[in-house]
Order: sequence, then structure tokens, then C-alpha cells
Amino acid sequence: MKRLWGISFLLLVSAAAWGDAAVWVAEKGGERVLLAGTIHMLRPTDYPLPAEFEGAYRQADTLYLETDVERMESPALAGELLRRMTLPRGRTLEDVLSTEAYGALQAYAEEHGIPLQGLQRFKPAMVILSLIGLELERLGVAAEGVDSFMYRKARRDGKALAELESVEEQLDHLAAMGKGRESAFVLYSLEDLERTDELMDELVAAWRRGDTRALGELFVTDMKRAFPGLYANLLVKRTRQWLPRVEEMFHEPGTELVLVGAAHLVGEEGLLALLERRGYRIRPL
Repeated sequence: MKRLWGISFLLLVSAAAWGDAAVWVAEKGGERVLLAGTIHMLRPTDYPLPAEFEGAYRQADTLYLETDVERMESPALAGELLRRMTLPRGRTLEDVLSTEAYGALQAYAEEHGIPLQGLQRFKPAMVILSLIGLELERLGVAAEGVDSFMYRKARRDGKALAELESVEEQLDHLAAMGKGRESAFVLYSLEDLERTDELMDELVAAWRRGDTRALGELFVTDMKRAFPGLYANLLVKRTRQWLPRVEEMFHEPGTELVLVGAAHLVGEEGLLALLERRGYRIRPL
């Protein structure tokens, strides 16, 4: 089953070997770190969060998020995002896409009343993210996701906050989506945009159940096969870059709760598997 490319950045997961759970504990030498997979955007009806998240939050002294949520949501960052997402001078969207992909994009834009001309100077990744944003807004997916919700809760409660990567690093990953295979990226994305409502229902239901196998079938299998470069750079590379920081947490005072897009948590290239191979015991909270 094909995945929705934009939602895949919000939630990318693969099957785990430990069963199903919403929150995990990694233990070694009497120390432990809590890890939870998140969805970066939710609908108002998707709240409250699964009970395990509240339990993990109460136990945590420090929350680690992928990046600085406040800065990521700041209007001041929009200019930096646009800079990274703009095509080189003299190039347009039509120049970088095949006739088939550009024609499909035109047809989608016309059907949904979207002025494509205003997007000509942007990379395909920006165009697709813009279309997904409009579709999610239409479906009422305007509420904050798990990361933002937990960030604001921690700020109110005075809990310590930290990040695993810089905002600049996250923007670079966004800008590189589909690089080298832009036309295929656009065609896949347009096909799945037509199923956004159905896919959103499926992914949130599976996430609430902690059904990692269903989530993997929905969003990772096809991505890994069709776009191995995107899978490697967006998911595997970043997860491995975070691993040393997570291991440092076992030597720090207090209890840490690591909140990352669920794809980074489970599967053979996820944090749980990487930690287990390094001798940590992994169990559900």
C-alpha cells in the first residue's frame, strides 16, 4: 500500500520485534530512558492522548523532542524555510518535472482551485507539502500534534526541555524530500493525496492502539522499496545521529522522555533495535 508522503514525515513507522506499545522503556545498569513515538499533527477529535503518554510524562524530569518546537513554529522561520525550498535562479517547477508529473500536478491544482503559478519557483518538496497542508486543513487537521502538545505542557509545568537536532537540520531534511526523483515523488504524492482522509483515520487508529505492524505496512514498506534514498536520509541517518545523544542520557541524573516521530522508534533501523543491539533491555512501559 502506498503511503501519503507528507503524512509520512509526520508519522513514519515500521514493524517492531517487541510487540505493540505506545511508550517504551530502555534499561541498562539500573538506569532507564523512556521513549515514545509521536504524530506531529492531529485533529481535535484525536485527543486526549493515549494514557501511556500521561504516565510517561509524570515520570519524566526532562523531555527530549526532535527539535526546538517554539522556533520551528515561529513565523520568523518562514523566510528560512522558503530560502531552502526555492529553486535556483532561472529554474521553475515545470523545468524540474517530467511532462507527466507536471501535467498531473496541473490537473490536481485545477480540480482543487489552487493557483499553481504561485508555486513555480519552489522545489517539488515545498509544493507537495503545501498541497498536503491545504488538504489537512480542509479535513480539520489543524490541532497541535503530540510534540507541540507535550512541549507546551512541559513549559507550563516547568519541566526541562531539550532537542535532538537543530531546526536548520530539520529544514534541510524537508527540503531534500524527493531529491533526484522529483517526478516520481510528485506522482506518488498526488495519488495518495486523494486518500488523505482515509489514511489519516487509519494511521491515528493504529497509533492509538500501538499497532506498529499496521503502521509499518501503511507507511514504510512502499517508501523503502520505491525511494530508498529518502528512507535512508529522512529516517535511518537521522535516527543513527540521535543514538549517541540518547545513550548519554543513561549517565545523566533524573528520567528522560524521548518523543520522536514513531518511525524513528521502531523497526530494524529504529532506536529500540539500535539500543537493544547495544545491550539495553527494551520493554513496554
